[in-house]
This record gives sequence, structure tokens and C-alpha cells, in this order.
Amino acid sequence: MVNFSYRIVVTIIALIISIMVIFSVASITVEHSSSIAGEGHYLEGDMVSQTYTSGHADPVSNYADNSHNLVGIRSGYYNQNYIQATSVKYSVNFTEVGLPHSVTWYINLSNNEKMSSNSTYIETSLANGSYSFFVGSSSSNYAADGGVFSVNGASKILNITFFRVYSVTFTEIGVRLNGTSLGWAWTVNVTGGPQALTFGLDLQFHLPNGTYRYEATSTNRSYYPEQPTGTFTVNGTSVFKNIVFNIVAYKVLFTEIGLPAGTPWLLSFNDTTSNVSGNSVSFVMPNGTYHYGIRTSSNYTSACATGQVTVNGSNLFKNITFSRLVLHKGVNISIILEEIILPVAVIGSIIIFLYIWRKK
Repeated sequence: MVNFSYRIVVTIIALIISIMVIFSVASITVEHSSSIAGEGHYLEGDMVSQTYTSGHADPVSNYADNSHNLVGIRSGYYNQNYIQATSVKYSVNFTEVGLPHSVTWYINLSNNEKMSSNSTYIETSLANGSYSFFVGSSSSNYAADGGVFSVNGASKILNITFFRVYSVTFTEIGVRLNGTSLGWAWTVNVTGGPQALTFGLDLQFHLPNGTYRYEATSTNRSYYPEQPTGTFTVNGTSVFKNIVFNIVAYKVLFTEIGLPAGTPWLLSFNDTTSNVSGNSVSFVMPNGTYHYGIRTSSNYTSACATGQVTVNGSNLFKNITFSRLVLHKGVNISIILEEIILPVAVIGSIIIFLYIWRKK
């Protein structure tokens, strides 16, 4: 009975072990044949059959230890295809008309691409997108307009028309510094055209035939053009125009306050002394800083008898307030005689007279 029971236990244990071994082998087989669907990821040790488009080498052959790099291979393959798809470029042809055959012309694109040609066309390849361009030529006698264009899945042809231009020279007179060829900065703005600034004597533009309006200014407010605005016409030849700047002066008005009517006063201003009988005096001065001094009769003074004023692009008004002197060295004796000593002397004489009269 014991032996039979022992045999049953051994048989059961052996059966359990057999079942465990069978399930263990089955699970290993499933693990090695599984994949993560839809993501292109494969477990290590898989046998993968992948079809590649023509023109591409089998990426497995480009790696050492292929059994450990299949995920990276597949990912790199699709990344490469994506880059190639987004970097497709299309032909863009710039064709010019109007230039002589010997003149070189240029195209500068907003993607920093710069091209030139002696023929009638310039060709490049660009990806989809928007671009701006600038056009120039080796001759200052010809110009063309730039612009903006878009590439959208197809080739493109852009026509560039060059036109004849003529020099327009503005020359300033009056702003230049003494003994030099330079002056204050001045500008000319051509309506419908360019604007330029210079410290020199000339400003030059290149413009096609037509009538233009201009505006001239100076950065130094002490100078102003005689003709700040005007028009000129380009008609198949160069144009020369002078811009005459004059120094600008502003009114400086001194006004006295506090003097009796008709009282004269002296004003020294900008090395000139004026004898003023009224209550104000004026000067016309350019921008700058100026010193002044004021005098009047001995009975009056002013807290601002001396000082300086600054003219800076506008008229200037300066009030001078006078006040009567209470104690002044020149009038102290007179005041004492008239207002103190004489009354006391009179009163004293009367008292003495009355005293002597009573004695009698």
C-alpha cells in the first residue's frame, strides 16, 4: 500500500513537471515570433522580411550586428524618405528684357542666395515657400523693380524688365563747415522714390523719366532751405538741382517790469549796448547761448541784472523785474537829511525858542 501511494505521488509530480516544461516551451516560441503591430518595432532575434523601394540599398547590410539594430534601421529609413519628400525643389527662371548684351545683372533672394548672369536668364531651384528678391545691374544707367513670389509645387518663370534711368544730383549750399567739404547732415526725400541722407555736399539718385516732388531738410535746426519742397522733371537727361540753406534766426524779446513809465534802462546783449526808453527791446538771433547785462537809475535794481539766455529753435521771451532800493549808499545821506535831521532840528529849535520865551 505504501509503495502504491509512493508511485502515485511520483507520477503526479512527474506529470506536473512535464506540463510545466510544455507551457514554458510554448511561451518561448510565442515571444520570439511576436511583433508590435503598426509601429515598425521588432523584438531582438526576429526574422524580418521588409521590401524597400527601388533605388535604395538593403539597410540591413549597412549595419554590423543587424540582429540588434532593426528598430533603428527602420526608423532611419522612414526619416530619410521624409526628408527627401520635404526638400523637393522646383525650377525658378528669371528672364530679363531691356539690358544691353554687355551688362551683368544680379538677383539677390531673401534666402541669401545671390546670382548673376550676362545672358537673358538666371535659373535656380527652390523649395515651396514665399521669397522676396532684389534686382540690380552693373550699369547705373539701368534699374529694375524687385518683388515677392511663391513656389507652390511647380516651376515658375519671372519676367524682369530693366528701364533706363538718369542721374539726379542735389547739391547743398550754406550748410558746409568752414574750410571743409562736409557739413551738417541733410536729407532729400523724393516722393514715390528714395530718401537719402548725407554729411557731404551732394546727394545723387537714379530715376526714370517722369516728374517728381522732393522735400529737403537739415538735421541742424539753425539752417533751413530757401525752397524746402519743389518739383523736377527727368526727361532723357541728367538733372542738377541746388538746395540753398539759410541760417535760421529767432526773436529774443526782453521786457522790463517795475520801472516808472519813461524811466530809461541799458541792456548789453551779444556785445551790443542798447539805451531803452520803453518797456521792451527785441533782437533776432540764431540758435546759441548769449550773455546779457542790465543797468538803470540808482533808485532801482533787478535780481536778474546779469545772466544768459539760450535760443534753441524757437522765439525767446525774457522778463526783467526791477524793484526800488530801500537803502542805497548814494541816497542814505539825502534820506537822513530830509526825513530825520531836518525835522528834528526844526522841532528842537521850536522847543528852545519856547523855553527862552518863558524865561523872560
